[in-house]
Amino acid sequence: MDTRGFTILELMVVILLIGIVTAISIPRFLRSPVPVTEQFIHKLNTLVTQTVEQSLQESEARRVFFNLSASEVEIQTIQGQTVGRSIAIPDEVQVDDVVINGVSQFQAGGTKRTFYFLIDSEGVSQEVRLSLIEQTSSGPRNFEFLLNPFTNLFRVV
Repeated sequence: MDTRGFTILELMVVILLIGIVTAISIPRFLRSPVPVTEQFIHKLNTLVTQTVEQSLQESEARRVFFNLSASEVEIQTIQGQTVGRSIAIPDEVQVDDVVINGVSQFQAGGTKRTFYFLIDSEGVSQEVRLSLIEQTSSGPRNFEFLLNPFTNLFRVV
């Protein structure tokens, strides 16, 4: 009997293992990266949550202040003093419009460089609709998010 080579059973086991590894790994490679806008909204939700916590701890209203010229969002007191951390607005993300309590902050058609929404001392925010445009390699993508005044989280509309 010749003992060189592999048996058919050994070959089938190896092919089965290769198939299992391939079935597990291919979906991970094909999964598209998270859009920059979704990463930004996740960070913005974290910032809003921190603002709510500060408002409740201090029993004072706070504002979430957008500075488009500096490409950042920060926590401020009502008087405009920065009291928390800030997050950057990614270069790929453009703020198209912001509607706070039904009023567009870009209403006159001009370019507004700063705006804010309030979170009161009880942790309830104003109603905010945020329209963003993400510049991607395949062209611009529009996103619209609504801030729920009670959960204080932005969600896709």
